[in-house]
Amino acid sequence: MEYIPVIMLADDLTEIPVYNLPEGFQAKTYRNGDECEWARIEHSVGEFKSRDDALKHFNIEFGPFLSEFQERCFFIEIGNGEKIATATAWYNTDFLGKRYGRLHWVAVIPEYQGKKLGKPLVHLALERMKRFHDCVYLTTQTTSQPAVNLYLDFGFVPFVEDTESLRGWRILAKHLRHPKLKDFE
Repeated sequence: MEYIPVIMLADDLTEIPVYNLPEGFQAKTYRNGDECEWARIEHSVGEFKSRDDALKHFNIEFGPFLSEFQERCFFIEIGNGEKIATATAWYNTDFLGKRYGRLHWVAVIPEYQGKKLGKPLVHLALERMKRFHDCVYLTTQTTSQPAVNLYLDFGFVPFVEDTESLRGWRILAKHLRHPKLKDFE
């Protein structure tokens, strides 16, 4: 599958689908020191070449905002306290000319993918987002088809910013066959 970045928007957070975590998992918010766990998780899914690179990115993007990050970042833990997934209910002060929420850095370590954690994780982040924002966006890519499908089920819709993103949505429509992508077939 060709890698093409795409953007998705959700302009209505009033009816977020509810998904509970499976038994044996619990949600926690970020606590000081969890940045190493965030880096480990994001590295495990291939977002960064190393944990050190992930940690450097974390410190640049979130380091100055740790008090906000504490209430906007979620982890899923297993019974022994190991963190195995993360998602952030972040924001952008100037997306499309206004302040948007941003569903950001959603990741489940590979060993736990397919265990019905993605939907509860996104649910947690979007519920928190409702406290601060009316509109939310996210960035993803054509190579993340299961994630795109999940986001569509949560009410996100494609945002076409240029011919390349339109091409990406056409590719996704062909492979996913999701009703919300019908106009791109």
